[in-house]
Amino acid sequence: MPLRDSYGNHSGFRIPVESVWLMWAAALAAQFNRSAHGKRYVAHLGVHGGFNPDELSANVIATRGDWESSDDEPVANFWFKFPAFSPPQCELLVKDLEDELKVVGAIELVLPSTRSNARERQRFVSKCLSFLSSGVGLVVVDAVAGNGKSLHNVLLSCFRAPNSFRLSAEANFAVSYSLLSGDEPEFMFSPHALEVGQPIPSFPLQLLQGPEVLIDLEAAYEQALADLNL
Repeated sequence: MPLRDSYGNHSGFRIPVESVWLMWAAALAAQFNRSAHGKRYVAHLGVHGGFNPDELSANVIATRGDWESSDDEPVANFWFKFPAFSPPQCELLVKDLEDELKVVGAIELVLPSTRSNARERQRFVSKCLSFLSSGVGLVVVDAVAGNGKSLHNVLLSCFRAPNSFRLSAEANFAVSYSLLSGDEPEFMFSPHALEVGQPIPSFPLQLLQGPEVLIDLEAAYEQALADLNL
């Protein structure tokens, strides 16, 4: 099933796109767990709605520290607390059942606010960098339309990639990323533009110290739409 226009005026979804993306991630998890790789690895959703501390109380609470060192001298007299920014996310995590459920792969479905909100964008890119620096394979699916910076370009800038590797800021895309460690680490990525009305390609997900798994994005997308009667 070709990619639908999630925000256009002609064939937009009748329900919030975030709900579609959640069903898409769930279908991807079911697809992975039914595959042969499901014998060693398990995929599950990492989804939360997030919150913005700007909308909460701005009061800073001081509390006396209760951690003590070996000589009974307090390490800290006060702890200052405030609500941490927690952006919404829709992701699929692949964990190794034979290695204490270590995260070995991740698929990130970009939400509308992540592209347009600078703070969410920063946290998203930081999370992607954390995955990659740990050797975790990553696929980012940015199928939302609208204004905002290209997350792919922001991520590439962190690795000082040549400008020729950048994508149009308005483009929808899916990209598979992998960071190979060694004396001279190598950053690899495989991009593909996502166009409304065109099929969605399958993508490789390189698991940490494991196999390369082909992710059928279109089959999961089709299942998500069918489950939502769209």
